[in-house]
Amino acid sequence: MNQSGDVINILLLDEISAAAPSVQAAAYQITLDRCVGEHKLPNNCIVIAAGNRMTDKAVAYQMPSALANRFMHLEIEADFGSWNRWAITNNINSKVLGFLKFKPNYLNTFDNKNASLAFASPRSWEMVSNILNNVSDDVSTVFPLISGLVGSGIATEFKGWTKVYNDLPNIEDIFDGKDVIIPSNTDAIYALTSSMVSYAKKVKDDMVKIENSINYAMKLTPDFSLILLKDYMYLDNDYKVKLLRIPVYEKWLKTRGRLLDGAFR
Repeated sequence: MNQSGDVINILLLDEISAAAPSVQAAAYQITLDRCVGEHKLPNNCIVIAAGNRMTDKAVAYQMPSALANRFMHLEIEADFGSWNRWAITNNINSKVLGFLKFKPNYLNTFDNKNASLAFASPRSWEMVSNILNNVSDDVSTVFPLISGLVGSGIATEFKGWTKVYNDLPNIEDIFDGKDVIIPSNTDAIYALTSSMVSYAKKVKDDMVKIENSINYAMKLTPDFSLILLKDYMYLDNDYKVKLLRIPVYEKWLKTRGRLLDGAFR
């Protein structure tokens, strides 16, 4: 481990709750005395453990109270805003992004009272995206696979919702600055904005195309222009700096930028 004062080391005891109590007991010395036998952890090392709860229907044993008392306990919840930022930078399929913007409560549908093996989660939606990106973008063709990941009910809704993509305007025309009609259907606009974000990711260094797309965004209702341009900020590190060099983006900030005040809560 690096013992420099400018570095923080992390010792992660992953899946600790999946270990039998006798194995968990081996962590007593690490967490309290910060040593393993004769090897002492440096002062700049933090010990973190992660694991499922017993109520998660995963392999999990009750943590011994002596070990539990050595930790601060925090429960991590799925949050669509955080996941969305990650998804944009990791090329999650635009159909998955659009659907979950439309129904963010479907990001995680785990219910410990439901006996179904397939349910929606950030992990399973990433797998759905991988199928659409690498197997087939036709949801009907890969529907059995999607159903096996997120459950038949949500997969059926997803399949029905993606039909709006058949009526979307040409995304390339928008970025080429052509006069493109804005869809009137709310579902279609969610699909449109997610498709624009995915395309913008591909042409993020062509600021003329980005400017054309922002001109188009100015024609959208304030809430949808906010969804789109907030996502543009995540196209790359410090991308907002590049956006600020575009006059029409500055114009958008002056007229609708106040909407950003509560957008990151």
